[in-house]
Amino acid sequence: MELGFTELLVLLVIAIVILGPEKLPEFARTLGKFWYEFQKWREMVQKEIAKEVEPVKESVEEMGKGLEETIEAAKKTVTIESGKGERTLPKAGYDVKSTEVIDDDLRSLAIELGVNVEGRSKKEVIEEIREKIRGLKGEQRKEERRGED
Repeated sequence: MELGFTELLVLLVIAIVILGPEKLPEFARTLGKFWYEFQKWREMVQKEIAKEVEPVKESVEEMGKGLEETIEAAKKTVTIESGKGERTLPKAGYDVKSTEVIDDDLRSLAIELGVNVEGRSKKEVIEEIREKIRGLKGEQRKEERRGED
């Protein structure tokens, strides 16, 4: 809250009217002491908060360093484009299975057939789609046989 010159002047006039010119200097000293004590208390609270926050700050900084290391390791990954999808291979020294990213058309077809694509390789998704199609064809043949009987 900021007071402009006009507001301060109005407050001074009110203080003179209420307190009188004799008590005004004493009131100003009391107000100054109060303001000084308030500032000391505020600084003390800020120091206490800073002291309590410091361990948390250090913990967050350590987690940030760990995150930076993880990002650097991720940058070592090489992305090779292959057609519409992508295949991600780690650089030499890593023993991780390479996978092909599922392109949008295959993803749409899989979802339409009720095939879960999350966390699965392109090959696994295609195989499950084939099984679904075989199952649908088998059901269609059964329906045709029932119609003939």
